Amino acid sequence: MAVNDLASVKEIHRIGSGFVKSPWYPIISGEEPSQAGLFSQRDPKTHATRRKLFSQPFSKGGILEWEEMLKEKAEMAVNGMTQMAARNGGVADVLEWWTYMTTDVIAELGFGEGFHALETGQVSASPRPSLPSSSSSFVALALAIYQGLLKTFILSGLRADFPLIFNIAQYMPIPALRNAVGAFRRLEIYGDRAIAQYRSMERKGGCRKTLFTNMAEGALDDSTIAREAQNLIVAGTDTTSVTLTYLIWAVLRNPRVKDKLLREIEQEVHGEAFGTADAEELPYLQAVIQETLRLYGAAPGGLPRSTPAGGRVLDGYFIPENTVVTTQAYSLHRNGDIF
Repeated sequence: MAVNDLASVKEIHRIGSGFVKSPWYPIISGEEPSQAGLFSQRDPKTHATRRKLFSQPFSKGGILEWEEMLKEKAEMAVNGMTQMAARNGGVADVLEWWTYMTTDVIAELGFGEGFHALETGQVSASPRPSLPSSSSSFVALALAIYQGLLKTFILSGLRADFPLIFNIAQYMPIPALRNAVGAFRRLEIYGDRAIAQYRSMERKGGCRKTLFTNMAEGALDDSTIAREAQNLIVAGTDTTSVTLTYLIWAVLRNPRVKDKLLREIEQEVHGEAFGTADAEELPYLQAVIQETLRLYGAAPGGLPRSTPAGGRVLDGYFIPENTVVTTQAYSLHRNGDIF
């Protein structure tokens, strides 16, 4: 059942409402319920405990610890676009460069070592000459996880929504298809190897702080950390790069918005010391960001939840227990009664 009533949406996603993630989540992630990561965890108490481990790294203060690295990666992405445009008659693939940026950022945050996509202009395992062999090995391993995740998540949608087709596809003698299906198992192997490599670097004193440092110090076992790291790469790459691409597109297609935004930036931004705190003081920039998220959110589709025991009344309709209800950002964000 699809729901687009604001009060009902708030009730469905309210903490403690009793609506839990539907069985769709562990299916699409390919995880057993006992091994579910934060994304697919259906039990509210377990989810809350796991979420606390992410609260500090993903808090505003935690993210600001990485501000200089984030600024550096953003500048590299813009420079890459500029050089591409100079070579191609003023045309640059914005999505491509934002993807390089988010790929490097999320790898740096999750593994302590980027993929160096921004330096090479491609998602490549070939390290820079200055990288030591141990780092080179880790970059290649992280890349293998990333590529495996892309195949896995593409097939996950097929497995969750069309299980019969997915089951048949596993036995079709098509090398490319069999290779993609095998990505599920390879992903587990890559995850285990990534944590082993992380531990090795940690013992040698060459492991940087990451989003998983606190977890690696005893809160979670290595296999669980590996799954969370794998999920983080996909959750933080395409979502961010797609949103940034839509923001650029939306601004450029509206000259009035573009001119007003540039005027605000030119009046308020002075020198290279400009940072996050300064950006928060630019009201029109913040409005442009929020409007982009409203219209072109990275997860516009259904977010299925299971109705709790005893059923619930939503917008005047009784919904029996265990009924799957979905809320869609795309529809809700275009509801004229709300926005």
